[in-house]
Formats: sequence, C-alpha cells, structure tokens
Amino acid sequence: MISLFTNIPLDLALKSVSDRWQFISRNCSIPKEEFLITLKLMLESTFFTFDDEIYRQNFGTPISSPLFSIFADLVMQDLELNLKSFGTDLLFFFRYVDDIAIAVPHNLIDKFVETFNASHPRLQFTLEIGGDRLNFLDVTILNINGIIKFNMYHKSTFSGRHLSFISLQPLSQKRCSNERCR
Repeated sequence: MISLFTNIPLDLALKSVSDRWQFISRNCSIPKEEFLITLKLMLESTFFTFDDEIYRQNFGTPISSPLFSIFADLVMQDLELNLKSFGTDLLFFFRYVDDIAIAVPHNLIDKFVETFNASHPRLQFTLEIGGDRLNFLDVTILNINGIIKFNMYHKSTFSGRHLSFISLQPLSQKRCSNERCR
C-alpha cells in the first residue's frame, strides 16, 4: 500500500464505523447518527502547524489522533472482504496494518491488484512478486527446496542507528518490558 496512513479516506473510515455499529453500540449510549456526525466533525477539524503557518488537513484521517490506527485497520479489514471475490482458496494471507503477504495463483495476480486498487482512488497497492524469496516487514522469507527459512530484512533506507538511551524519548520506549531483558 502506498501511504495508507496519509490517505485513509474519511468516507471509508465513517462507513467502516457505521458498518460495525452493532458492536460499537454495546458500549456507547449515543445514537448512531449523532455518533457519526461527531466523529465526522472531529475528523474534519484537524489543524497543524508547519514553518510557523497554520494549516487545515483537507484529506485523510489525522495521524495524531489516537483513533487513527483503528481507522486504518477497519478500512483494511473492509478491503480484505474483496478476497472473497476471487473464488479460490489462498495458500496464505498475512497482514500487518497495510503490509500484506499473500499467495495468489499466478493467473490472478493482475486481477488481485486491480481489485484492491479499484476500491478507492487514494488507496493504491504496490506489488512485489516473491517467488522463492519474499520480504515482509523486517523478515525475508525464503523457500529453499521446499524448506521455509527466515532471515532479517532491512529496507534500503535502514541506517543501522538505534534509539539512544539518553534521548528524550519516554523511558518506556527505551526499556525492554520483557522479563528476558533483565
């Protein structure tokens, strides 16, 4: 996906929430229409500063909002429903936010990309054909003579730098919360 985080269309985000109202209403006493109006107002009232100028965000959901990642996930869940239209069993499908690793029959690759890219003009997916090697997140998945192996993967932008412990980042981001780290 090309820049999902800056391109989540408000109409898709609101539709995703509306479609899940039966679950949301269990913990919400506000009527659905009022809830959606309030949510739309909140999403359309995003301002930010850059170079001492104030701007109004005119497209997409606000990245600074705590709800942002929820909207991204809901929209991607809705797009996943397009997989049912292929009429074939997929060997595997894994998604982390907007990164997808999927085994699609070779003859359906173009249809797969076209279907996802037709969902909304602002949401465009890219394609990487893996063959015996697939980079997904920070892992290279290798198929060596039918044996699956894994290796570390770094994007070309990887700098090798790590967060300094004396930086101003919150301590919770610098400490390992896992018992094995102590």
